[in-house]
Amino acid sequence: MPGYAPDADALDSLKAFLHKRLHKSVINIETPTQIPSGNKDSYSEQDIVNIEQQHRNHYTTLDKAGSDTLWVYISMLDGKFATQNNVLGLTYLNTSMTFFGPTIHNNSGGVGQVSRTKLEGTVFEHEFGHNMGLVANGSPMQKDHQDAGHGHHCDNQNCLMYYSVETTDYTSVLMNSPIPDLDANCIADLQANGGK
Repeated sequence: MPGYAPDADALDSLKAFLHKRLHKSVINIETPTQIPSGNKDSYSEQDIVNIEQQHRNHYTTLDKAGSDTLWVYISMLDGKFATQNNVLGLTYLNTSMTFFGPTIHNNSGGVGQVSRTKLEGTVFEHEFGHNMGLVANGSPMQKDHQDAGHGHHCDNQNCLMYYSVETTDYTSVLMNSPIPDLDANCIADLQANGGK
């Protein structure tokens, strides 16, 4: 949405993450396309689904030629998440994710804040981890490591899939640390489900 184009370097970080974890010879991230503002301060999950239905053009299909192209829809909204104001990103449906531009911008890029590139890259990779089935979200766990109190998240606070990574609670950790990687348990889950 206007004013919230994704950071190009953060998209490159996501692409590198996907190359590292997926058996795909080609990974393309299309040039972002601006969609109209929803003119809301906050968006519900139903609002987010409605926006996707209005603007999504590509869907994953298996054709007779055996294409294995996966299309994922990513939106960057101009409001907060209605249910929880500190959420940076959200995965919904099976190939859809959204990010909350004002929450990201208000918590990055300023003096004493993590860079916008690092914050966006982190949350992009985290949410895509959910789309890849982590944690216990389609990729069966090889060893129990789900944080039962926080849904489909890893119980290792150093893992990319730790619950607070998708919230503003994690921004202070990123100040002096690189984007976290998946821990051994999450990697084992992906590998058992065809990833790497």
